[in-house]
Amino acid sequence: MRMRKKVCIVASSEMTIKAFLLYQIKETMNHYDVTVIVNAKPDFLDQYNMETSIITVAIQRRISLVDDVKALFQMITIFKKKRFDIVHSYTPKAGMLAMIAAWVNRIPIRIHTFTGQVWATRTGVGRIILKLADTITASTASYVIADSPSQMEYITEQGVVSQRKSSVIGKGSVTGIDIDRFQTNTDYRSAIREALQLPNGAFVFLFLGRLNRDKGVIELTKAFNQLCEMNHDSYLLIVGPDEEDMLTHMQQLCSQWEKRVRYVQYTSLPEAYMNASDVLCLPSYREGFGNVIIEAASVGIPAIGSNIYGVSDAIENGITGLLFEKGNWQELYQAMLSLYSNQETTKKLGEQAKERVYQHFRQEHVVGKVLHFYEQAIYKVNNERNS
Repeated sequence: MRMRKKVCIVASSEMTIKAFLLYQIKETMNHYDVTVIVNAKPDFLDQYNMETSIITVAIQRRISLVDDVKALFQMITIFKKKRFDIVHSYTPKAGMLAMIAAWVNRIPIRIHTFTGQVWATRTGVGRIILKLADTITASTASYVIADSPSQMEYITEQGVVSQRKSSVIGKGSVTGIDIDRFQTNTDYRSAIREALQLPNGAFVFLFLGRLNRDKGVIELTKAFNQLCEMNHDSYLLIVGPDEEDMLTHMQQLCSQWEKRVRYVQYTSLPEAYMNASDVLCLPSYREGFGNVIIEAASVGIPAIGSNIYGVSDAIENGITGLLFEKGNWQELYQAMLSLYSNQETTKKLGEQAKERVYQHFRQEHVVGKVLHFYEQAIYKVNNERNS
């Protein structure tokens, strides 16, 4: 009986695994022996009935020289002992440490998936250091996957990775969308609107994500404040943790904050808030892909997003949503006004967005391509060994 190949999936946080990688891990387990390295308790996947090996490594999100060196040597030791056939990493810090450790151990298939570049909006020394870290990750990997075509183009243009070793899975995204979870649900719409005192006939714009400057929430607030002066039945629903005390600043910018804005700090049911809304807004300064856009699309609502790499792959301008110039809140306002004023068009955009998800972003479709990528990499290694 042939021994199954061994795959190690590495990510910095439990949140990354739960948000993006559960289905991929489950499917990979059907074909390979899977180990997950993550900064989490060893039993954190027990609730999902996933019998896979969990190894805890304290991978810190931020730069911490002592902790990073310690985590690196821990991974080197683990890889030396386990002798994995494939190491596949996600998130910046986990990627750099895992790729170095796998390279040191000469693990034949070393894959890192880029999901955006922190340094894209930085300047000075900070940009240099963070970009260098991504370059080290790419140089020690044998394969680099970008989660959007435009991101792949960006990192190759920036000299982070060569075109020879970079690729995109399908049309993009990390592992696609669970369309059974993210689907139209009128019960969610009624329940959330009632709970948040949003009128049934109100037009609701949604922002769902972390509140920080890079997400463009200041521009969104300015645009919505302008919209409030023009109509009386539009609302802004904000869902996500406030990382940089942005709410205080946002309240100062919106004269009708108390009446027309609803804020929810945390949810484990993003699909419920998507169903309660009419348009998703993602005015980010940087995104790897903008997964929340295709989640909303799967529910049936279109998106307005900044015309940056990643987001421009998730939105087909004028077909599944609207793109506007990054940082231009007046242009964002015009896009919001357009969809508010032409609600039949908005509905059509949502229908087309949903159809696009079903064609290109179903998780079984995307993860199937990831597993095929593994198969091709193994085939190539075997051929090289036998030649």
